[in-house]
Amino acid sequence: MFESFRIANLPGYAKVFVGLFTTLMLAVCFWAMFILYLEKFETDADLLPAVEEEQLTETAAEEFEEDLQRQEDAEIISEDSAAVVAPIWDSAYAGRDMRADSATNIELFRDRDHETELDAEAGLEEIDEGELDLEENVKLAHTHVNGQTLLYFAIGLVFLFTSVRPRIKKVVYWVFGIAVMMHAVGLTGDGYHWFFDDILAISGALILAGIAFMAVVIYADLAKKGTAASAD
Repeated sequence: MFESFRIANLPGYAKVFVGLFTTLMLAVCFWAMFILYLEKFETDADLLPAVEEEQLTETAAEEFEEDLQRQEDAEIISEDSAAVVAPIWDSAYAGRDMRADSATNIELFRDRDHETELDAEAGLEEIDEGELDLEENVKLAHTHVNGQTLLYFAIGLVFLFTSVRPRIKKVVYWVFGIAVMMHAVGLTGDGYHWFFDDILAISGALILAGIAFMAVVIYADLAKKGTAASAD
């Protein structure tokens, strides 16, 4: 009895509903690919030089202000004959205290500030790549698996009543369902290893291909004339 229910046998108003629903599913696929394009491949050739020029100007201004501050510190420290800078642990100085004379202190201060900035950036990157990124990935994966599960149920339910052979339906359902789970796994580990990045790309392509295939089949059945179709 279940096999007697087919999309081709639906009345006209029901076919309109199914057709519009399928079109919306294709719109979901289109916007997903558009988002991927914006995130991975979009570059604004007109704005990029302006942004880079602005960043260079800001960096130059900051460096100029820092050099002025270093000059002021140098003048103050040079008045003290016993003043020394922190030891630099390299092959040239071997940790020895260096006299803060006016000829060398500005350069030493600049190097010390640069090392401090690098250490601070390394610490922030370590925090970002650890707990913060993982938490963000998990939240994003949870959101995606919720939406994709609803898509799986909605279009899968319509696809259930198409004229495609049962064996093909089983394959499509299995591939789509596994792809949704693998997509969540890929999002969770995104950025930590190339394996998760590959899983994310492959599963996303399978999901989009599955929706597109089911949409084509549904459109094909909508175009058929059923044996028990009602008048519009």
